[in-house]
Amino acid sequence: MDRLDHDLMVELQKDGRQSYTHLADLLNVSEATVRNRVNRLLSHGIIKIKAAPNLQALGYKFIGVVGVEIRLSDLAQVAERLTKHPNVCYLISVTGRSDFIAIVVTRSPDEFADFVRNELSQIPGIVRTETSVSLSTYKGIWGNLDIEQLIADLPF
Repeated sequence: MDRLDHDLMVELQKDGRQSYTHLADLLNVSEATVRNRVNRLLSHGIIKIKAAPNLQALGYKFIGVVGVEIRLSDLAQVAERLTKHPNVCYLISVTGRSDFIAIVVTRSPDEFADFVRNELSQIPGIVRTETSVSLSTYKGIWGNLDIEQLIADLPF
């Protein structure tokens, strides 16, 4: 990795559809250099270029952050159940008070409440949850959440 790789990643984050010719002009290198560098970054798994649907535009306007405390013997089973739920778009294991942090995306506060009451509370092994809701986003982009399951059944 060098400065050019870094600059390519920054530009592709702005718009992954930029042409190699445009990137070459912008970064003052040849189109072949851009093509080779992007292909290398892709093949080494350093970047992915994909569409990032705008959740707000699709009607998903509510984000909840849920800390989940789990009986350690049930960790794998709870992880499996949570990852299968379409509204759970991000799930990580953490240290501290919670064992997992889940980012849950829903259309409304009511839908989120239904998820907590009717889905989350029914998973064996969950001891306690601590829920926070997103008020504003100051840094970060929504495109890095795994929303494949969430948007799979959107009407056309």
